[in-house]
Amino acid sequence: MLNNITIGRYYHKKSLIHQMNPFIKVLCTFSYVLIVVLFKDFVFLFLLLLFVLLLALMSRVPLYIYGQVLWTLKYFIITIAIFSFLFHDSFTEALFPLFRLILIVFYSSLLTLTTSPNQLAKGLEIFMRPLLLFRVPVKQVSLSFVHAIRFIPVVLDTADNVVRAQKARFINEELSYQKRALNAVQIIQPTFLKSFGKAEIISNAMAQRLYNLNKDRTFYDIPKIRFFDVYILAIHLTILTAIIYRLVIG
Repeated sequence: MLNNITIGRYYHKKSLIHQMNPFIKVLCTFSYVLIVVLFKDFVFLFLLLLFVLLLALMSRVPLYIYGQVLWTLKYFIITIAIFSFLFHDSFTEALFPLFRLILIVFYSSLLTLTTSPNQLAKGLEIFMRPLLLFRVPVKQVSLSFVHAIRFIPVVLDTADNVVRAQKARFINEELSYQKRALNAVQIIQPTFLKSFGKAEIISNAMAQRLYNLNKDRTFYDIPKIRFFDVYILAIHLTILTAIIYRLVIG
């Protein structure tokens, strides 16, 4: 069912990855994406896959959860693969975008699965603070981004409830394509209406608590930067620096 989709969900566990500082995790994710995009070597990309698998094991989140994230995006990945094979002459070059996409999705899911919404918002806010020089509303952008990610499971759960309700009313699935399209509209419309209703409830709750984005928020459970955080970040920055040096110096 739709509630098996794990995009945007937080998987609570006690692990070193969960206890990392959110800003460090966001910075590591950004560095990892740059590393994957800049480097063009299958052997090295395979080592990066082993590295993210090691981090996933350290997070104590079951590996099938990460597999569900990739499976959820299967149609998007297949589309990227088709366009990649159409616009590249060699088979090896066509595999690079696909492999890179899988690595980026894998590492991004590691970030969202091991970071609570409040911590992720704080980490993104600290990461984007340099944009304040250009008068970018960092707090609003970070909070909106986190709410957008975390609202995906809400929409999917709502859609799942609508589908269950239709099945409970003995709606026949063996219909023509025209009637199936009509049934899809009947699912999408109440899903969005109920999702907007839940969004309004969240907005009213924040207003009743006098939530103000223009004032600094305090966080009770933001982890401090520890040796493990510095160690993991140093690995990412060392690899990224070596790749940039190789590209510039040759």
